[in-house]
Amino acid sequence: MKILYALFLACLSPNVFSQTIDLPTFLGQNITVVSVTSTGGILNIGGYDPNDQYVTRQVLLGPTQVLAISKDSWRPYISLITIPFKVRHSIDTFEQSVQTGLSNAGIAINIYNYKLSRYFNSGKQSVHQFGIGLLFAPTAEELTPENTKNFVNEKSKQLFLSAALSLTYTYNEVTFAIVPFGVDFATTTDGKRYIYNKKRWWGLGIGITTKLFGLF
Repeated sequence: MKILYALFLACLSPNVFSQTIDLPTFLGQNITVVSVTSTGGILNIGGYDPNDQYVTRQVLLGPTQVLAISKDSWRPYISLITIPFKVRHSIDTFEQSVQTGLSNAGIAINIYNYKLSRYFNSGKQSVHQFGIGLLFAPTAEELTPENTKNFVNEKSKQLFLSAALSLTYTYNEVTFAIVPFGVDFATTTDGKRYIYNKKRWWGLGIGITTKLFGLF
């Protein structure tokens, strides 16, 4: 029905009808796409042809057809990330430990990005993005006599700064992150006696993108 409706609209405007093409024809024109909008099963696409001329095309999608556009970039893309699942390796007499909670929030700066946008004849769109970059975040760690080798006498929360390698996957605006390597750096004298200061950890994160700062 959507295709019939689109053809009906096209018939009302001979100029539009003459410019409407199918998806295989469009793909064969090797156009670098920069903008896509959808109206009644027809994609209105703007981009640059192989001669670097800006052109527009109206592409009629079949019932099961999807236009997929991918690109990669080395420009930075920023997400806000929290690490609710953090694993520390065994050290001295302490066994491997797992920290859970939302005690930190930071910025993931993707250095390399791969983006896949898919357009459907219903007018809907999905965006999948993969990135590799760095994570920076302040975090609060609890110091105890045990984990400072009795340097402190009572429990206290201290500020640390985390730096980590991050691998992110973003679906539309939600970001999931794997942190294979991270290190916490103490900001206080007591914190420097923390047995995990400057020691490796790994974790899982979740967050949102910020188009305000994103450049991809």
